Amino acid sequence: MPRVTRIDAATTGADVAAVERVLARRDGRISGIDGLLLHSPPLTHGWHAFFEALWDECTLDRSVQILALLRVGHLNRCAYQLMRHTEVARKRGLSEATIAAVGEGPDAAGLSTAQRDVLRYADAMTRGVQVPDATFDALRKHFEERHLVELTANIAAYNMVSRMMEALELKP
Repeated sequence: MPRVTRIDAATTGADVAAVERVLARRDGRISGIDGLLLHSPPLTHGWHAFFEALWDECTLDRSVQILALLRVGHLNRCAYQLMRHTEVARKRGLSEATIAAVGEGPDAAGLSTAQRDVLRYADAMTRGVQVPDATFDALRKHFEERHLVELTANIAAYNMVSRMMEALELKP
């Protein structure tokens, strides 16, 4: 049970505009994190604007995006994030072997050099915050600057997501 009450479309006093925004973005459903965010309509609107940009407007390869955010979920031991995004990873075409390798880390068998470098970057950002030059420079071989910024934003964003979920005890 989460630490705060989950809000849904039927909750008395729920902000109608915030609920409608969530329902429109989530194909008529309110996800676990949305049910908690709805306590703060400004956060709900800002959260969805930001994540719409990450998922719908950025041009970073979706398989790279999901690889990075799964790694963040593993590092932060966020079961809810891993459950939800493992489903997304499968839909995006990541193999079961690749999904399993993400949990093992950048030295797992079967990963490409680019995938290893993405996982090392996610590890550095999540565990130590400051990223060594060698870790960042390795990414330059695979990504243009726009995608470096988008990858960084994704890793940072999903650190925020997992920290919200864990602090508020949102479980699968």
